[in-house]
Amino acid sequence: MKMQHRPNSHIRLIVILVSGAIVAAGGLLPSTAAADPFAPAVITEQYFSALEAPHGKRLLVFADSGHTPFADEPERFSNEIISRLLR
Repeated sequence: MKMQHRPNSHIRLIVILVSGAIVAAGGLLPSTAAADPFAPAVITEQYFSALEAPHGKRLLVFADSGHTPFADEPERFSNEIISRLLR
């Protein structure tokens, strides 16, 4: 799967991209997670690789999440975001 368009790929802020790893095709889904047909991890990874963020960038992939890691893994999501903001 490839990105269909290329949005702004140069950002002058610290960037934290969050992605769920669960995709629509196959596999068992946790009871609270839904597959992410809108932003599959592979697309997020392609965008992250192309992204120029001179102040830093980080990709957080949540293995037990789909499109909503903040709802699928709320404790881990909060801990990850807070720990990165406090650095």
